[in-house]
Amino acid sequence: MTNQSVNLRLGWYNGLMLGVGLAIGAWAPELIGLGGAPVRWLYPALVLGMSLVTLLGGLSGWLIARIDSALAGGVIGLATAMLATGVIVYLPFEGRTLIVWLSDRRFWGLPVYPSESGLGSVFAGLFPGLLLVLLGILQPYRLEGAQSALTSEGRLTPRAWLLLAWPMALAVAAGLITDDMKNRALRMPVQIVAEAIGAGRTYQGNLFELSRERRVNYNAIAGVRAQMSARYSLQVVEIDTRNETVVVGAHFDNGAWIYCRVLAFNLSYCYDASPPYTRGFAATLTGEGLDDCQACTLRVAPEASAWLQSHRSQLVGQPTITFLAQGGRYVWMRAAWPGGDSAIECLFSGARSIRLESCRQSP
Repeated sequence: MTNQSVNLRLGWYNGLMLGVGLAIGAWAPELIGLGGAPVRWLYPALVLGMSLVTLLGGLSGWLIARIDSALAGGVIGLATAMLATGVIVYLPFEGRTLIVWLSDRRFWGLPVYPSESGLGSVFAGLFPGLLLVLLGILQPYRLEGAQSALTSEGRLTPRAWLLLAWPMALAVAAGLITDDMKNRALRMPVQIVAEAIGAGRTYQGNLFELSRERRVNYNAIAGVRAQMSARYSLQVVEIDTRNETVVVGAHFDNGAWIYCRVLAFNLSYCYDASPPYTRGFAATLTGEGLDDCQACTLRVAPEASAWLQSHRSQLVGQPTITFLAQGGRYVWMRAAWPGGDSAIECLFSGARSIRLESCRQSP
């Protein structure tokens, strides 16, 4: 085995270890905090993010070893840090949107979780950037030391592994800092809602007193606790980073459907999410039934209004409304009329202000 091939192999291993360390720091808190919660698309997002960052690290280490230049190592390290930080920062947005698209084609092309860029993303990449630039510059010298610790057959000894692996601890720390600066604000609301539902749903005592004891506003679920069942799934519905507000949705196997609003890591309140999508939708189709339901109000996009008006002759009578699917801020609902000959599917958007976007004939 030539020195060049050995160097490339060591560079690949070195980069993979850095990528794994960065990935562990960036997503271990999410795995620990949400691993036991029934969060939709959690594990596909984690696998996607960790795989991309690990692969970026491996390719970076291999490329630096191939060029074998300290200057090039610094440049490649900076580029790798920028790409890896982009994956970490935008995975909760574009990454999660891609997973929703692949999971349910009805949401394909919709901006399920639109990202909001800002200075926070730049600062979040500062520590990984400094670290990977420094390690990129030092890699040629570090690999020389690792090569000297190989066996005569070119195999890695424990000392060689140690020389390659020790920067992983720094990469984990950089990943943790990036997570704390960007992703914690998106992870904690889901964790708080999962805690409130899990502990508060069956609690027999006073929820206010429990809230004071554990510093979680369990009282926020008091109005909807009777609707909840033991099995449910959670998903982020809407993210407003400017106002530090995240809306988390919970779907229960008994048909209950609630939204919980978390403001700056504090659970504000939870409420029945279904009225606009059910009674409000039915009233929009029939033109009646909203007088006694302020929570049923929804807006109708001009395109949806025009479509419904053009099909008005087919939509006669009281429809049966059923939930089809939800991906973040978008929801598909179905309306069917007696006889089964007429049915439509309509797309809704938003959480705090529900809007009927479009409709189509149900297949």
